[in-house]
Amino acid sequence: MKRHLRVGIGIAALALCCVEYDGRNPFDLAASSGQDPFGLRAIADTTSVRLSWNRLDLDGVEKYVLYRGAGDSTALVVLAEVSDVKQTAYEDSGLSADTTYCYRMLLVADGEESNPSALVRATPLAGPAPRLVLTCGGLRADTLDYDTGQSALTLTITDSGDADLVVDSMVVSHGWITLSFTRDTIAPGASAALVVSVLRDSLVPRTEPYSGTLTIITNAGSPTVVTLVTVPDRTPPHPSILQLGGVQPTSVTLWWTHCTDADFAGYRLVRSIDSIVNKGDPTVYTGTAPGDTVHTDSSLVSLQSYWYRVYTIDSDSLMDSSNAVKATTVAARELSGKVTDARLGGDVDGATVRIAGDDTSCVSGTDGAYRILNPDSGLAQVEFWKGSYLGRGDTVRIPPTGTVQRNGALVPWPLVGSIGSGTTFTDLNDVCADNQYVYTVDRNSPTPRAVTLSISSGNVVAQSDLSAQVTDPPADMCLLGGRLYVACPSEAKVVRVDEPLWSGSTIKGLTCRTPYGISVLDSATLLVAAIGDSGDGWVLMVDSSLSVTRAFQVASFMPSFAPSATLGPRIHAAGAYAYMTNGSPTVGKVARVALSGGASRVVTTNLPSLSDIAALDGRVYVSCKDGAADSVLVFDTELNRVGGIYTGCPGSSLAACASGLYAGYVAMTGSGPTYGTTVHFLCPLLPLTAGAVVPGYQVAGCCFTPDGSRLAVAGFTQVAVLAP
Repeated sequence: MKRHLRVGIGIAALALCCVEYDGRNPFDLAASSGQDPFGLRAIADTTSVRLSWNRLDLDGVEKYVLYRGAGDSTALVVLAEVSDVKQTAYEDSGLSADTTYCYRMLLVADGEESNPSALVRATPLAGPAPRLVLTCGGLRADTLDYDTGQSALTLTITDSGDADLVVDSMVVSHGWITLSFTRDTIAPGASAALVVSVLRDSLVPRTEPYSGTLTIITNAGSPTVVTLVTVPDRTPPHPSILQLGGVQPTSVTLWWTHCTDADFAGYRLVRSIDSIVNKGDPTVYTGTAPGDTVHTDSSLVSLQSYWYRVYTIDSDSLMDSSNAVKATTVAARELSGKVTDARLGGDVDGATVRIAGDDTSCVSGTDGAYRILNPDSGLAQVEFWKGSYLGRGDTVRIPPTGTVQRNGALVPWPLVGSIGSGTTFTDLNDVCADNQYVYTVDRNSPTPRAVTLSISSGNVVAQSDLSAQVTDPPADMCLLGGRLYVACPSEAKVVRVDEPLWSGSTIKGLTCRTPYGISVLDSATLLVAAIGDSGDGWVLMVDSSLSVTRAFQVASFMPSFAPSATLGPRIHAAGAYAYMTNGSPTVGKVARVALSGGASRVVTTNLPSLSDIAALDGRVYVSCKDGAADSVLVFDTELNRVGGIYTGCPGSSLAACASGLYAGYVAMTGSGPTYGTTVHFLCPLLPLTAGAVVPGYQVAGCCFTPDGSRLAVAGFTQVAVLAP
């Protein structure tokens, strides 16, 4: 079968390269016809002759047979048999100078000899000889290395000998190597340029460089030059996977997987208003860092559909696109409800409703209704207030879409009413109450007395003389099981008034460490905060029979302690813990004591004069008499500081209401001659406070009634009840 043949063309051609041979068959054509398919060539050196021929791709070729004779003789003998049918050259060495040799060749295919080639002659010459030198860029060259930015290199052929250098032909190993050379004879001392080019577009990108060879056949030898070609990866970068992160009424957040390709150059996010989205659409975001994979597209229209793609771009400006993502902006969210009067149940118009941390607010209408459009989704703090009401705060979780209802019930501004006006008080300090009566202790030394007042009538219904048990002013008090318990630090005892509604009450005392604060733990147990002789803090669990059942020590809680009725530790129970302040006039401390017997935790506030403590809804509130600091310090149940409430008024006493009309409020009495007539109602979710002025001078202790409907306040000379 005849096939096209690939051969090297002689130097006389303008450009040396591999071309297609026309397929003349040596079995059909005789050399005498002038159509010799072998193209046998002979170039002599001083002692050798180099033979070269065309490669013939014919079926069944077994070998080439070379013949040689001396002089003009046609009697040729076999010189060599070449069984490698891809070989196209042979070196006949060890010849005599000034002797002419003639050569012919044929091939054997399927056991049959072809017609012979034309006869060629060559004469090795004695004496001067050419010398071949190859350089590239001034350096000796046996390798041409084409990096990613090169397609052609110039090889300089120099004759450094003393005879002409004859370039017979050039053979390349691969078709992606092309040559440009115009001279076949180079004089001694002269040079010629050979441009060696590579066809990059014909090569597939890969990691390893391509390797080929160029053989230059001359009368001074036939050196081979290696060509190395690096073809970079021209494939686009790996595309990202685009995901929808979140949808708002006027914005869409998208994110995509980051590109890890070494030649990464950037991202380009495009948007379309129809499903056919491509790189011609508007660009809404570009990023140059691999981690820039999140973008929020803002200023969109509510209830509109958009389509997005992100293009990943490499350093060669090649790009590939992600999947398309559709996003439809949601309808406007709505927070709505009604504002009502917590006492009377009627609608409250003109109330301000606001989401904390947001400028969005509205005012309730005549029917108490309000609406806030497009609030941010998530947990929100809603604030309600009006000038004639105490403000309230509430939390609500606003969904990504839809409407959420939240009503606000405001407490009417409390009115102040004095009780016990027919009785002269000289030194009231604290107060406790049930739903019908208010209990207090007049500390007028040396005849202190416990006093019971009716809330409804305002009259004193009982008085109990404490002079047999108490000689110095007492401190804190509480009510448990119909009995009044009073902490007396100077006497180091707790006094119990068995029948505070009966003027002839039985008075009993419990001698213990210096007690100040006292509060109810449960229906049968009291908690007493005391200071030991060395300044250690103590939490005492006391049963109704005035027996200490357990005691917990807090070391070095109040150093340099001196007994006083005005400053000392206060205590409040919350769950399985007791929370206690030290009342130090220099460095305030707060302790959490595990009533199960675990370790205590103490924090130092670096503020002096911590006056009282209360706990409500997972928060611990500590009042401070330092007018330059927050009036109330706020901690979580682990005693981590989480905030503070500043009223401009030093705090004296605290009361927390867990149920009823005032549920969620913390009341704080003011302190000092300037602020001593003020009670502040603090709502933990509001940054504001509301204050009520109490007639009289220097209000001190306060407490809510158990039903949460009233607040009782003890002034120095009178008792007041605050109610709407």
